[in-house]
Amino acid sequence: MYNHLTSQRAHFIMSRNRSPITRRQALAVGVGATIGSVTLPKQWFKSAPNLPTQTSAGSWPMDRYDPARTGYAPDVDGPIQTPDISWQATVAVGDEYVSQLVCSTETVYAATEHTLTAVTAETGKRRWQTESFGTLLDYDKPLVVKAGPSLGGGQLLLGSFPNLYAVDQTDGSARWKLTLRGNVRSILLVGNAVYAVTGIGDNGSLIAIDVNSGLKRWKTEPSQGIRPYAYAQEYVVGQVIDHDQSIGAIDVSTGAREWKRSIEISNPLYRPSLCIANGIVYCGTGPLYALNLTDGSTRWSYPLGTNNANIEPVSDGSIVYFVRNDSVHALDAESGELRWRVNLSGVVGIPTLTDRTLYVGLEDGLAALDSTTGNERFRVTISNPGTVSTSPIIAGGTVYLAVDQTLYALTSQ
Repeated sequence: MYNHLTSQRAHFIMSRNRSPITRRQALAVGVGATIGSVTLPKQWFKSAPNLPTQTSAGSWPMDRYDPARTGYAPDVDGPIQTPDISWQATVAVGDEYVSQLVCSTETVYAATEHTLTAVTAETGKRRWQTESFGTLLDYDKPLVVKAGPSLGGGQLLLGSFPNLYAVDQTDGSARWKLTLRGNVRSILLVGNAVYAVTGIGDNGSLIAIDVNSGLKRWKTEPSQGIRPYAYAQEYVVGQVIDHDQSIGAIDVSTGAREWKRSIEISNPLYRPSLCIANGIVYCGTGPLYALNLTDGSTRWSYPLGTNNANIEPVSDGSIVYFVRNDSVHALDAESGELRWRVNLSGVVGIPTLTDRTLYVGLEDGLAALDSTTGNERFRVTISNPGTVSTSPIIAGGTVYLAVDQTLYALTSQ
């Protein structure tokens, strides 16, 4: 079940870098959806829903590339021979470290816990950096980044406790913010909607938010909410909020939960990560499950010898890849049979996949494996006393990854 909201609390933001808000935005801030005793139509505030389009070539817009969290960038030519470091840029200082990267065709965006930085993709020159967003209500409140960024529609979606922000990608100023009750641990951008959780603990609800206005489309009842991890075929799939050992799916057109099923998780501190490919949900902390997207039924499971492994799978639809205990595993996506396994010391982060190559972050650099055989193509060691802190991303033939405070661009000459 779900309920539409009769008013909204999205605040359009006036910053030092932006022009004054428009009359329509002022109405949204000052009066919500109600003026006196007259209620404006809810659709007055909302852009028309749309389905996600194919990701632009030369970009990496969100965690694991797409809303399905496949980690797979088709038709992308990443390096297959040992690349050189074309540039490096310091994007954080002190105890901060880069936790996530996304990029457009021209700009790479790096998030730490308290900063968001944009650098040019070609040279690494800084375009802007922000540590706070000035608003009419809480000017210069520092960032506490918990989710994102995700890139779409000329803006970045960012969860900074306790708010969800839409950030202009050209100058780092905030277009709007929506205050969410609770910790913003997961956001999912799908077309012109973004999904997040509002509420505290087991009382949290999943909400669908219009990207252009920051207004809520629908909100589930607390007993029906999930944490939004991945999207495919009009389903948002994630961990059931009031039952840590269950996965569920929400129909994005109605906000109704379609199914819920239990998986084995003994340690409540572990959060199951998942990806969706060809109508199959791959998830689990041991075993790894392949579930039918439409009803949650099990297609196969792959034992891991534990039920509290931190598995974060990626898939091109034919093979499922994941790392565990300094090894990379490749399973047949249809049967769950092991295709190959390669020992790789010091593996960190989530693998990144192209048509021919699987890129794996190492504590001191990067390894590239043939995605079909597991044979090593190359290995790059980065001379930096720190540790690789992000999963690699690929765009325009370049691999980007961060070592603590430093962002590197790796390109074959």
